[in-house]
Amino acid sequence: MPTKKTAPSKKSAAPAATKKAAPVKRAPKNAAVARTDIFISYSQRDKAWMERLKTHLKPLERDFKINVWVDTKLRSGDKWRVEIESALAKTRVAILLISSNFLASDFINSDELPPLLKAAAKEGTIILPLLLSTSAFSLTPLSEFQAVNGPDQPLDLLSEGQVNQTLFQVAKRVHEIFMAPAKKAVARPVVTSTAVAKKATTKPAVASVEANKKTTTSGLPKAASATAAPKRAAASASGTQQALLVKLSGEWGVIPVHHAKIGKQLEMALRPATPSQVAFLTTLRQSGDGLASVVFRWHSYRCTQRDLHAVTENNRETWHLTADTQELIARTEVTYSNLTPDMQAQARAELLLLNTQPPEQSPMRWLSNGGFNDLAASPLPALFRQVGNSPTRFKQVAPLVLTWFLHFTNTVQHILHLSLTLKGQSVSIDFEGQRDAGHRDAPITVRVKGICSLAGANEKAVLLGPIRSY
Repeated sequence: MPTKKTAPSKKSAAPAATKKAAPVKRAPKNAAVARTDIFISYSQRDKAWMERLKTHLKPLERDFKINVWVDTKLRSGDKWRVEIESALAKTRVAILLISSNFLASDFINSDELPPLLKAAAKEGTIILPLLLSTSAFSLTPLSEFQAVNGPDQPLDLLSEGQVNQTLFQVAKRVHEIFMAPAKKAVARPVVTSTAVAKKATTKPAVASVEANKKTTTSGLPKAASATAAPKRAAASASGTQQALLVKLSGEWGVIPVHHAKIGKQLEMALRPATPSQVAFLTTLRQSGDGLASVVFRWHSYRCTQRDLHAVTENNRETWHLTADTQELIARTEVTYSNLTPDMQAQARAELLLLNTQPPEQSPMRWLSNGGFNDLAASPLPALFRQVGNSPTRFKQVAPLVLTWFLHFTNTVQHILHLSLTLKGQSVSIDFEGQRDAGHRDAPITVRVKGICSLAGANEKAVLLGPIRSY
């Protein structure tokens, strides 16, 4: 234990010479420090995860000269607290390796997080939580920041390949943050436990109350035009709804929509919430496939992609999509063997929604099985298998996929009502759609109500490309 030094007396403390020493030039205490580094905050018990992440970040260090700071850079004899404070002051992106060990660390909670949260609020420092294992993350103020992976996808529950994919997504997001044009940071309040507690007890705003009054069907808000056939007009929407994006190759993804404006041109602000959604948008931007169609709010749009880019601001990554929209091309409809186009549409709707096959000897069987429609079965069983038999994911995706099919097979032009209730290996469906008055005096309504079995799907992926793929 070091010996306590005695303070010198006033007399002995007097200077030996009268010549004044030259003043030492010091930087202002609040001088801005360039934020150029990545800071990895982790518990020592999770060091193995930190090393794996560093491997994925190594190309950024080598090729783009981005400094990645971890406490392993501390040398013997360094004043570690001063070094850490210096590193925090230069942090542009902070990656938090969240686990129960991380959340239990008093040092992280008292020394590392406060300056990072303050910098995020005032200077735009990016906070990227990476969930290593199941923990109380969702109960802490840190949950205000968008995690790289969801609470149901911590790294220790993923396969080796999925772990590498998630760690790559971290590196990719960091690369995009550093390569994106600098934007002026917008001040936001510091996230504190008190603020979160206050938020939980504060009455919701009027806008939120009004939003909650909207009726929903299977998690999707009813379209404002659900009672009448809507015309092609510009529309705007904001909130957390979902859009189905379909590539020319047939691959598809469902992405949360923050804001959308649709007229002759489609403008969407997308906010991916999972690594797979980010990966889909990345390949859509980089590949030559391009965008083929978008489904949003029970409407389908054939699109030609013009621009897709990501912007990270205030710790949120938003992808901006711009595309030209074209009218859906109506198929030529003919009466065959006394089966009118409307009768064919009714049978097609029953096949799509309930997987109900026409009678064996009926001409409708030929029409729906390689004839005019190239549609042999419902996509729902294969879709259920593709989403891993997840009820939550199926309820989110199925209405959008069905909307695409109902429009692009020319079954209906307008969806008035679509309700899906999942029970085990079957789904109860209540549907009502409208066909335009193409060869009659007034529009006609197509109604389907029944149960579709989700069992027995083959392993073939559900692509939204050629209809015959289903």
